[in-house]
Amino acid sequence: AEAQFDQRRELQAKVEGAAHKETSFRTYYREFRKVVEQCDVLLEVLDARDPDGCRCPDIEKAILSEFNGKKQIILLLNKIDLIPREVAEAWIAELREEFLVVAFTNMRLGIRNDCVRALTRVLNECSRLGGGGKKRITVGVIGYPNTGKSSVINTLKRQDVVAVGNTPGFTKHTSEVQLSSHVKILDCPGIVFAAERSDAVVLRNAIKVETLDDPVSPIGLILQRVEKAKLLELYQLVEFRDATDFLTQLAVRKGKLGRRCEPLLEEVARLVLKDWNDGRIPYYTVPRKSEGFRMNPLTLPDEAALAAEAVVLHNLPSVAFLK
Repeated sequence: AEAQFDQRRELQAKVEGAAHKETSFRTYYREFRKVVEQCDVLLEVLDARDPDGCRCPDIEKAILSEFNGKKQIILLLNKIDLIPREVAEAWIAELREEFLVVAFTNMRLGIRNDCVRALTRVLNECSRLGGGGKKRITVGVIGYPNTGKSSVINTLKRQDVVAVGNTPGFTKHTSEVQLSSHVKILDCPGIVFAAERSDAVVLRNAIKVETLDDPVSPIGLILQRVEKAKLLELYQLVEFRDATDFLTQLAVRKGKLGRRCEPLLEEVARLVLKDWNDGRIPYYTVPRKSEGFRMNPLTLPDEAALAAEAVVLHNLPSVAFLK
């Protein structure tokens, strides 16, 4: 347990580029803990391209166990417009075996309103009392750095009420937003929940690219995850053998060379990582299974929310179209 804590602390320090690692990690964790304790509902924001990679089941189980099931967890599949319809439907079905799930994006104007309608409906249902009245609830928005937590709040509120940035660790303190007379939202700074190898965390845009000691190493992981044909097309290359060859050719193509014409691999690697973080490199994961999902009536939204979700999914491109 102590080793895991040390590893998470090191990763969190890289997230914000802080000099005082111990203080920084404890501060972020304290903010997270405060949000969990104050909230009735926890909205865990996941990147729809890699939902499992953004989750921390241990944290979810700990929250449900410690608070005896009094905290409700909702999984928000953010950036849903970046994955095909069939993949989105499968992820929703799989995750809905455990928790309420809402598909969301703040980027595509055509479906954004339906996303807002579905999420608002779900939150309103959480505030509804058995007798028909409503209670005041506090919703904590949690998740990895840069999954779009603050943008979700701004989209829900339909105005910029919290600052946003495409930089990990941008949100440093908890912000409070009154969404309606019955729903208050707390925006929690992102925290690296999982103790794992840094390369995987880098590819979640959870660590500032400019602070990386070794930006070349994560490129190998990108090459494992993305079809070679897509990378060749995007970067206008003919072929490459491995990560070093890929970066070398890219350095020559972009003119990123040193005084002796040596390829500046680290500089080019940071450019590729920026493309990855900005969504220019097409990539998404698929659930472990494609059918046979267990229907859980406790995690199904009401008919109005499902109708809005259907509109959102209908407007996503299919796998066949993307190919």
